[in-house]
Amino acid sequence: MEKIIKKLFFGTSALTLAAVALLPLASGSQVFAATQAQQSSKFSVTVNPTLTIDSVTTPAALEFSTAAVKESNFSVFVSSNKNYVIQLSAAQPALVSSSNSSHTIPATANVSTDQSGWGIKKANADGTAASAYTAITTTPTTFYTGTIGSTNAKNKETNFKYGIGVASGQPSGTYSTTVTVTATTAN
Repeated sequence: MEKIIKKLFFGTSALTLAAVALLPLASGSQVFAATQAQQSSKFSVTVNPTLTIDSVTTPAALEFSTAAVKESNFSVFVSSNKNYVIQLSAAQPALVSSSNSSHTIPATANVSTDQSGWGIKKANADGTAASAYTAITTTPTTFYTGTIGSTNAKNKETNFKYGIGVASGQPSGTYSTTVTVTATTAN
């Protein structure tokens, strides 16, 4: 009886080993079939527009002793990954005397020595100043349009030229206003 049990044991073990040996071939073809059935998926990323005004330089104080027109400039530094515009405005467009608020130098597009006034020249796409002045108003007005090419604007400088004309008879004093600089993404 012992011989019969040994024969059955070895016979069953050999059959089991043969089945196990054939198993990788059968499962390998199943893995291949499963690989063939895989689907691809899409990967996408959305980068939102970013825009910052990195800094604005302080305009120089201009001094007048006689009727004259003087010019200076200030710069706006912008970083953006989309086309943008720089707008300027002022809650009080006129330059107002610090000692007497009834003395003003109005915002105008006609800066001359014939009549006191001041204005800012818009910046052209090539970085040069426009030939004419623009009067600043309480409504934000576009003074520059920045176009992004193949690279983003990083701390890009835009210069704005301003001019002040003082006619003879303008009361002495220090005149000033606060200009608001706004940058927005362009469509």
